Amino acid sequence: MKKRQSRVLVLLLCIFLMLTLSAGCSQNTAAPPAVSESDEWQPTEPVTFVIWASPGGGSDIYARTMAKALMEEAGVPVNINVESHAGGGGAVGMTEVLNRPADGHTVLVTTASWLLTPQTQNLSIGHRSFDPIAMVFSEPDVLYVRNDAPYKDANEFIEYALAHPGEIRVNGTGSGGREEISLINLEEKTGIDVTYVPSEGGGESIVNVLGGHVEAFTSNPGEAGAQVEAGNIRPILNFGTTPLQEEGVLSVIDLGYPDAVSTQLRGLALKGGTPENIRKYWEDKVLSLKDSADLKKYADDNGVIPEFKSGEEFFRISDDQYEMYGKMLKKLGII
Repeated sequence: MKKRQSRVLVLLLCIFLMLTLSAGCSQNTAAPPAVSESDEWQPTEPVTFVIWASPGGGSDIYARTMAKALMEEAGVPVNINVESHAGGGGAVGMTEVLNRPADGHTVLVTTASWLLTPQTQNLSIGHRSFDPIAMVFSEPDVLYVRNDAPYKDANEFIEYALAHPGEIRVNGTGSGGREEISLINLEEKTGIDVTYVPSEGGGESIVNVLGGHVEAFTSNPGEAGAQVEAGNIRPILNFGTTPLQEEGVLSVIDLGYPDAVSTQLRGLALKGGTPENIRKYWEDKVLSLKDSADLKKYADDNGVIPEFKSGEEFFRISDDQYEMYGKMLKKLGII
């Protein structure tokens, strides 16, 4: 009797152990594999594009245009919403993205502010705090004069400025921004001496040059295009890398000053530390829009130049401009 009870107990113990091991194996089988950077990825929830400017401005229009093209033409399977986090010259928007998960569902919409603000405000963050997706458009700084100005091109402008130091007054938006930096850089390269006069924006600069209050101004093709078409003003120097629509306009590269290039770089970036497969997903989607009719129309309407470049190339250009801006900001005594 006791022997039979012992056998039953042993049998029950064996069954218990088998069930325990089976449950353990079942749990191990059901566990999902670890996500690898080589795995394919796509967004699974709505994506947020963060801009650091107010709604309705140039950055907002650019962000919404890109979002629409990515959803309708590139096949992004979720909604892309645009959020404005304005303030601090872009610092608020950058911080907002860095405070969110690096999961590919928050994208920073970039302009030159992420190259300037970290230096002027001595921030601990900057463009290298992010992972680049791609560069999409450039918006070159351009020097404009009245159509009846005595200098027909950049060379004659420089010759006149050298012969008349301090006489030429040049408008640009604000103090210590891209437009003043472009002019200071040109002075350093050529030896000219012009008088920079800050304005409230491109519209005021155009009024001033047409009214004879200044002889020239720096702006972008989007702001100046209508007056160029009307024959009231004309571009004489392109600070960008791509030729303007107007033929025969010399660039700083043509003049032999490639390190004087100054453009508004419009691109997209992710929080630093985002897995490479996520970054690559977004890069591929953006670069697939090179022939987008909607983006071409946006470029034509806003005077920007399509310059689709990989994330790596985008950062190489950004690094060059960051260094140039830093040098000029020091010269201006701002940093």
